[in-house]
Amino acid sequence: MHPALIYAPAGGFPFGETVLCREQDDVAIDFSVVRQRAGEVIDQLDDKECAWLLVDGRAQVAAGELRALLSRASLFDERPSVVHACADTAVRLHAESDVEWLRVRASNGQAFAPRVFLPA
Repeated sequence: MHPALIYAPAGGFPFGETVLCREQDDVAIDFSVVRQRAGEVIDQLDDKECAWLLVDGRAQVAAGELRALLSRASLFDERPSVVHACADTAVRLHAESDVEWLRVRASNGQAFAPRVFLPA
């Protein structure tokens, strides 16, 4: 069995961040599952490009000057929303319910305007 294979813990991932891989692990990205409790706020000013993909829940988000309310009740029946920001851009995630995110980070010195991608 390859050491990079990942198995979700019984009962799902715990609240907080579960790191699945890092750039230095022979992959080009940091990849983690982040779970927030209702009412919890994450304020991030990252040194890497970062994308937060909403797996489940409802959250108010901000990236730079952008603001949006994201919601997803079904991983399989609804398309995801994504918050995407370059390094050194303030991102705020305020969970209105318990929320699960997939967080992807990569080293990228190129600046770009933050974006919020909503389901079509």
